Amino acid sequence: MLKTGIIFFLGMLLLIPPALANGAESRIFTLWPLVDYRHAGAVDYTSWHFLGPIIKFEKKKNEREFAFRPLYFHSWDVAQDDSYSEYLYPVASKKSETGLSYFQGLHLLTSDFGPREKGAKNQFMLFPFLFYGQTQDQGSYFAFFPVGGKIYPIFGLDEFRFALFPLYGQARKNDTTVTYWLWPVFSTIHGDRESGVKVWPLFGSSQKEGVYRKRFYLWPIVFANDVHLNTANPEHLRAVFPFYVERQSPQRSSHTYLWPFFSHVENRRKNFEEWDFPWPLFRVARGDHRRVDRFLPLFADEKVGESRKRWFLWPIYKIEEIHSDTLDRRRDRVLYFLYSDTTETVHDDGDYYKRRVSFWPLFTYKSTWVCPASPPCRCWSRSFPKTAASSATGRPYGICINANGIERATRFPLFFGICTGKNGGEKTWRWSFSPSSPISGKRAGLPM
Repeated sequence: MLKTGIIFFLGMLLLIPPALANGAESRIFTLWPLVDYRHAGAVDYTSWHFLGPIIKFEKKKNEREFAFRPLYFHSWDVAQDDSYSEYLYPVASKKSETGLSYFQGLHLLTSDFGPREKGAKNQFMLFPFLFYGQTQDQGSYFAFFPVGGKIYPIFGLDEFRFALFPLYGQARKNDTTVTYWLWPVFSTIHGDRESGVKVWPLFGSSQKEGVYRKRFYLWPIVFANDVHLNTANPEHLRAVFPFYVERQSPQRSSHTYLWPFFSHVENRRKNFEEWDFPWPLFRVARGDHRRVDRFLPLFADEKVGESRKRWFLWPIYKIEEIHSDTLDRRRDRVLYFLYSDTTETVHDDGDYYKRRVSFWPLFTYKSTWVCPASPPCRCWSRSFPKTAASSATGRPYGICINANGIERATRFPLFFGICTGKNGGEKTWRWSFSPSSPISGKRAGLPM
C-alpha cells in the first residue's frame, strides 16, 4: 500500500509541470513541495523553499533569513551587526545589535548586556537563584537566592532586599517600604505619612493619612477598607466573606450575598441598576442606556448603548447587533462558530455592504458591494474560520469567483497552495502549481 502511494505521488509530480514565469526583472520556478524559487530583481528579492515550508532562505536587499522549521530560525543584516535567532521556539532566542546582546532560555536563563539610555544596561538572571545587573541610577546589584542580596527593579518593585529568605526581606516601591520577618507572617509598613503592621492571617492594619485605611481579620474572611480618600469618589468596603460584601462610593453601590451568586448594583454614574439571582445565569438590569433580561440557558437579551446581544437555548443560537448612524452590523451564530452569518453596512459618502457566511469546516461565502461604484464581488471557499493563525496555515481548499473584473492584482491559493490563481486586471488570469508564498501581489515588482 505504501509503495503504491509513493508511485502515485511521483506520477502526479510528473503530470504537473513546474510553473515557470519570466519577466524583465522576475523569475519563478516551482515544483512543489520539493522546491520553490522566486526572484524579483527590481526590488532585489530572492527566495528558496525546499520541502514546502520546512527549509527556507530569503534575501531582501541587505536582509537575510534562513529557517529549518521548527528547529532553527536565523535572520541577519549584512550591512549592520544585527541578527536574531530562535532555537526550537519558544525554548530559546538570541538577539544582537551594535554593542548589545540578548539571550533567553525558557525565560529562566536571561543575559542582556550593552549600554542603554535608562534601566539596567547589563543583566544576568538564572531564575530564581542568581540575579546580577547594573543600572544608570542605582548602580549595580547582585543576589543569590535564598542566601541574600538585593535586586532592582523586579516584580513591579523598585527594590527588593533579603537575607536567608523567608527569614528576612524588604520591598520598596516609591516612598513605601515593607519589611518582612518570616515572610509572609510578620511585616511592617513605613512611608510618608504611612504605617502598618500585619500578623498574617490573624490580623492586619495599614493606613496612609488622607489616602487609605485597611483592616483584615482572619484573612480572607473579614475586611474593612476605605480607599481613594483623596479623590472625589472615595470607596468603602465591608465584607464577611463569602456571606456578605458591601461596596459604597458616591458613584456606585453594591451588595453581594453568598458571593458570587446574589447581588444588587446601583451605578449612579451610568444611571442603571442591576440584579443577579444567581450570577451568571439570571440577571436583570435597567437604565438609560442598558437593558438586560438574562435567563440562561433559555433566553437572554442584553442591550447596552448601540449594541444588542440575544441568546436562544444557550449556546445553540446567538444574535449580535450594532446599529448606529455610521454602521449597521448583525451576526447570527449557531454553536459559536459552527455556523455564522454576518452582514455589515457602513454609511459614509456611499454605502459599503459586506456579508460573510461560514459553515465550518465546509465552506465560506463572502460578498462585498460598494455602492454605486461596482457590483458585488463574491468569493466561495472551503476553509477554516478566518483567524490570524488559520489564515496562514489552516485554509486547505478554496476557489474564488470574481464577478466584476477587479482592476488590481488578486491572488489566492488552492489545495494547500499547490495551485495558485492570479487576476492581474483586465480579466486576465494566470495559474501555477506552487505553494503559498509570503510574497504579496500588492508589493510592486514581486513575482506571483
